Amino acid sequence: MPKVSVIVPNFNHAPFLKQRIDSILKQSFQDFELIILDDCSTDESRAVIEEYRHHPKVSQVVFNEVNGGSAFSQWGKGFELAKGEWVWIAESDDWAEPEFLATMLVEAERHPKCGMLLSLPQYCYSDGKTWNRQADGSVVETTGREFARNQMACANPIHNVSSVLMRLCDLLKCDLSLITPMRLCGDWMLYAQMCRVTDVLEINRVLCHYRIHGTNVTSWAEQKGLPFVEGVEVLDYLTRHFEIRPRSFARSWGRAWAKSERVCHYDETTRAKIRKKMNHHPSILFWRFLYRIRLCLK
Repeated sequence: MPKVSVIVPNFNHAPFLKQRIDSILKQSFQDFELIILDDCSTDESRAVIEEYRHHPKVSQVVFNEVNGGSAFSQWGKGFELAKGEWVWIAESDDWAEPEFLATMLVEAERHPKCGMLLSLPQYCYSDGKTWNRQADGSVVETTGREFARNQMACANPIHNVSSVLMRLCDLLKCDLSLITPMRLCGDWMLYAQMCRVTDVLEINRVLCHYRIHGTNVTSWAEQKGLPFVEGVEVLDYLTRHFEIRPRSFARSWGRAWAKSERVCHYDETTRAKIRKKMNHHPSILFWRFLYRIRLCLK
């Protein structure tokens, strides 16, 4: 049985696939299987993937006959196929440093209570610019409850799943039916569930590269208001299971909603969906109203 199952869910990322897959195959740690899933791509993805079908590290290649509509449904399929102790969801438009797996697994051995390990991604923009949070090499172990309460209520603090390693037995304790219908916030919901069953290890080293480009799901999702329509479902989950009080998130959510309205110019249907979701959070509604006034006065 492999130590790690690497899952590459792909949809129309043919220009990036070779760099992504090669960065996996060139890992210094080699005890892994590679599972490649394609969600009915309409570009040249299939041809690129077929080049790797017979590679000894590739255990599964699955081409969907019908588009699943969400990357998170592909994640669930990958979890079912995985045989390793650990799972790495390596998104098809990112790439990794050769020591990603080796570094993460060394720390996993040192911190056996932690079933979710986080490294730092480098953000790579289409104009060639890069940015990453300061990496001091520190390693911080936190209980899942503390991580959820301190970092997850205001927003998803883990921007790139390619920077995460998760233990499969902990993943299988999560309710995947909560994430598969989502288009944007399924990763946030999954991390919230993981915080209920395991501890978190933050490894402050840049070990992967997160590509920001025009076909990222985030750009489309923001126009549809999904950070709020779906995000409030995650928020409700966090408040129920981690006893997070509204005062800890209301101000930041209200401000974000008001600013997003100004930038995205939502149509009335989207506005109505967001308002419906937010109606049972009066504190968020109050802060949104306050920040709208402030924005108008600027």
